[in-house]
Amino acid sequence: MIPTNIIAHYDDHPLKGLQRALSKKIVNRKLHAFLHSADYSHADKLRLTSCQHKTTSRWMRPHPAFPLYSDLCTSLAVRMRLGLPPLENLPTLCSLCDQDISLYPWHGLSCKKVKRRAITVRHDRATNLLLRFARSQDCAASFFTKDLSHILPDGHIAMTHRSILFDFSGVNIHAPSYADMEPGAALDTRAAAKRTKNEAFCRSQGCDFVPVIVDQYGCMHADALQLLADIQTESLSALGTPNPLRLSKSAFLQQFSSMWHFDNARIMVQWLTMSRDARVRRDVSRVIY
Repeated sequence: MIPTNIIAHYDDHPLKGLQRALSKKIVNRKLHAFLHSADYSHADKLRLTSCQHKTTSRWMRPHPAFPLYSDLCTSLAVRMRLGLPPLENLPTLCSLCDQDISLYPWHGLSCKKVKRRAITVRHDRATNLLLRFARSQDCAASFFTKDLSHILPDGHIAMTHRSILFDFSGVNIHAPSYADMEPGAALDTRAAAKRTKNEAFCRSQGCDFVPVIVDQYGCMHADALQLLADIQTESLSALGTPNPLRLSKSAFLQQFSSMWHFDNARIMVQWLTMSRDARVRRDVSRVIY
């Protein structure tokens, strides 16, 4: 039975969560309309599929263990989530590697000239946070310094009945090598490449191998999520007094999401700064010579 006056009816009969339910209904209708419009592109499909995962939105909720974002960091995180370029009027070519970026405005997240700079910092910070989570759950965990032959994975996690070697990797799903793939295929492809590279060495060490793959939005591959669940299960089966400084899985995911998008912003700022400096040097050399 539909009430004749909805506002008056719910004033007398309050319904918990009504505003949230109505807002969700409206948003879902708008999303459905967009998905069937001419403006819906394959890049939007990749972005929206990734952003539907809960791990991609945890950075929006402040956490006491991580400082609040600056305006610049928040702007970059929101623009990426909305499918907007980091800045208006970006050049069509990357000044560092000369790649066409007219269709890939977030090229800085995978530019080869930034990979041994801010991208490596993001990788190492994420790896160390995962190791800290494992240690807080009563696992023995260690970080491997990369060797020159690039054989060693990133870290080792020892559980009661299982020993794991893992390798962490961030993926820009809008990069040219992944942009035409179906949603989730970029993460699967990178995970398969990591297994091909590392599984033989891990078997020789008597360990299982787990690829930990995350895209730029913070969406984790299924293997990474299963590893987190296995680590948490280890703490539940441990004997003795629980670790008073234990980092819960929920707290880890929130800290990881906050740190990941903070480091994304740092990568983009470094790429934009280096690109600007390269353009200036190039223009100056043309004037001089």
